[in-house]
Amino acid sequence: PKSIGVHEAAHGVECALIQANPSYVYDYDKTIAWNNCNEATLIVVEACKNIQKTQYGIGKTQTELIQAISSYALKDDSETMAEAFADVFANGINANPLSIEIKRLTKEQMEKYKGGRTC
Repeated sequence: PKSIGVHEAAHGVECALIQANPSYVYDYDKTIAWNNCNEATLIVVEACKNIQKTQYGIGKTQTELIQAISSYALKDDSETMAEAFADVFANGINANPLSIEIKRLTKEQMEKYKGGRTC
């Protein structure tokens, strides 16, 4: 149950990223960003590229990397991010390398939007 809570909380983190991003000026910008998983996509794509440069990720496609987190993570980038957070919560340093990278980049992005401060 706790990892499910972390999964759902990660959706809240995604929403907080949208709220903190100064490029989304109007509410409709934020709604579009949410519907398109803009923030999650930025993070997931960058995380995959970073992991593909490691021994673990060389030769693997983005889809293969994401599926290694969970099959549900393939639904969309928002679910990839949420499943990654749950993976890191449940497995700590033994979590999938992509999950660890997604969590790291998410924190980094929030700090960037908040000027070095986290929520």
